[in-house]
Amino acid sequence: MGNKFEAKERYLFNHWNGKTSVRSQKYRLDDKNRLYDITVDRAQKNDISNKNQNLVNKFLEAKRKWENETITTTKQNDDRAFTLGYPKAIYTQLPARDGDAHGTIERSNRWPNDSFFTNWNSVNDSITWNVDVLEEGNFQVEMYYTCPPKDLGSVVELSFGDSKIKAKITEAFDSPLVGKEHDRVLRMESYVKEFKPLNLGIITLPKGKGTLTLKALEIPNKEVADFRLLQFKKVD
Repeated sequence: MGNKFEAKERYLFNHWNGKTSVRSQKYRLDDKNRLYDITVDRAQKNDISNKNQNLVNKFLEAKRKWENETITTTKQNDDRAFTLGYPKAIYTQLPARDGDAHGTIERSNRWPNDSFFTNWNSVNDSITWNVDVLEEGNFQVEMYYTCPPKDLGSVVELSFGDSKIKAKITEAFDSPLVGKEHDRVLRMESYVKEFKPLNLGIITLPKGKGTLTLKALEIPNKEVADFRLLQFKKVD
């Protein structure tokens, strides 16, 4: 009790929209390389970089090192797969947020969180995920959807390599979007609604990377359904 604890100096990095700032316990270097003593200048009005060039250089070196180690993955070169079937987990979800739509299928909103896929109206359309199955196994799969009575009857197929399962949409479920009636200002993100699970069956997935594909084999009416997510449950 009563002993002083001396913490090692450390840096905290903030990166947003291509801009990086760095701070320590005492100083902050902003994205324009202006230096502030935040212990006495919390509003950051007094730029002291001209009087502390050695300190600025120290922060700049830390920033360059952090950016070189951290900001190397971009949307264009990020080929990491979504993991599926973690050995110690029973459930895995693959939402529309993480999928790629092909053909006429559209995302409900350009912002992926809470979004779903709609305008699914062709057997040439598909939704795909780049996945890495961590352990071979059998999985019970549910597809969460909405479909009005007039569009019932489509047959959907889920495939991964040679493994395939399919099911027919026979129950209508057409819920409204919610949240808009409570907003003073229309939100940028997608409004949400309830979705119903459809049992697609049990699929056997081999260990390894590949493309998981959801598509329609038959579309007797105008559209297949709106799609929210796939849920995988590991079974014996």
